[in-house]
Amino acid sequence: MESLSQATSVWLDSIRKVLGMIPNVEAGGASGSSREVVVKYAAFSAKMSELLYRLCMPMDKASKAMVKKLGGAGSEGRLPKNYEEASGVWLSVLESSYLELLKSPNYTQLLHETADAYEQYCQLRRQVYCPSAKAAPKPKDRGVDELSEEMSKLRETLEELLKKVNSQTNLTPSPAE
Repeated sequence: MESLSQATSVWLDSIRKVLGMIPNVEAGGASGSSREVVVKYAAFSAKMSELLYRLCMPMDKASKAMVKKLGGAGSEGRLPKNYEEASGVWLSVLESSYLELLKSPNYTQLLHETADAYEQYCQLRRQVYCPSAKAAPKPKDRGVDELSEEMSKLRETLEELLKKVNSQTNLTPSPAE
């Protein structure tokens, strides 16, 4: 789990390298650019990664406590026989670790920063990409109406032709007569 604590910084370094390759192109004259959107996304992703890492830490702590208990019991030759006894330490450590985490001001602050980073990313993305989407022409129902009318005419024509074919096949004498 210790290597996971370094994951965020490694990931951010790689994002910074990638950002150096993205041209700073304005999107449809809107304020902000695609590069800024990627920067905001990277900031949000870093906060989300840190949040997920902190949420995994109680699992790691509980698992280490379980391994320690089972290791001590195994060396003494008395492994627990039932599930409740074996998982009791794990669940109690897990519960206390999560309660400690959820009550901590650091967790609350990180949760707030993550939500802020997400909101900033979404706002910038809307500023950059929505103006070009608004400029696109809206589809009109007129095309659907015209298509429906044309299909009705084709259906009528087909029915007329089928009637003519049926009437002609009924008038011609059959070869048996």
